[in-house]
Amino acid sequence: MENWEQLPQLIARDFNLNDSQAQWSKSADFQAFRLQLIAVIETMLAQQPEQLAQAMYRLDVDEAAFRQALAQNSPAQIADLVIRRELQKIYTRRQYSS
Repeated sequence: MENWEQLPQLIARDFNLNDSQAQWSKSADFQAFRLQLIAVIETMLAQQPEQLAQAMYRLDVDEAAFRQALAQNSPAQIADLVIRRELQKIYTRRQYSS
């Protein structure tokens, strides 16, 4: 997946994660990173649902899609929404920065 290398830093910032919470493997490929993000989201769902909701708002994730993923109790769907939105932001920044 193109441009995914920027995702860990952006997601850590948008999720307001500290260094111990954002332990992304530097050697991870995209799928490994996605699994790590799913684990972070699972933890947030269980322990910090308000922080997760705030992160979704900051990211401007589609609210209906987020609610549907919550209703289905699907951290993987939430992770995919986050990744998709962050990649959109990367693409938009690149389009308008040149």
